[in-house]
Amino acid sequence: MAKKIILNPGEGIFFNSNILHQIKPYKYNCKMISIMFNQSIISGSEHSLIGKKYVDTIINSNNLNFVVLKRDVKWQNEILEYVEKTYSAYNNQYYAYELEIASNLNIIWLKLIKNLKDKIQTPSKKVSLDDERVKKAINYIKSNYTKDISTQQKIPKQIKYNDPEICNLLT
Repeated sequence: MAKKIILNPGEGIFFNSNILHQIKPYKYNCKMISIMFNQSIISGSEHSLIGKKYVDTIINSNNLNFVVLKRDVKWQNEILEYVEKTYSAYNNQYYAYELEIASNLNIIWLKLIKNLKDKIQTPSKKVSLDDERVKKAINYIKSNYTKDISTQQKIPKQIKYNDPEICNLLT
């Protein structure tokens, strides 16, 4: 069942990348900053100890779907400040901004894992079949967005769904 979360001005939310989610403005005059990044920025290589210990455990956690970040909680406010710094560095693109972004993302991750350590030491979650199929469809679209792909033909074959079912899942 979908959960609706309304954020107040200045608040933020961290979504676990393993959770299907959607974000849209509650009011049309709001500003939203969305940061998506490859986990290798934190973990280095694919099979590193840091990746296994500090990234995979969050991604595979069965009780950490999202974290609302509030200004009145010190560590959460610090994360929000680093999000703003990251956004500013990306927009200004001054010398070495990429290093600053990578550094900021590592600090954000460190603050998350230190403050959520009690929630992330759980076995991996069971994901619904529909969620898995939507994820496969999204990954297929991401991998093939430059090609001519038809949701009526190729995507249903990739995720083993028929045409009407895929349209319902993606809407």
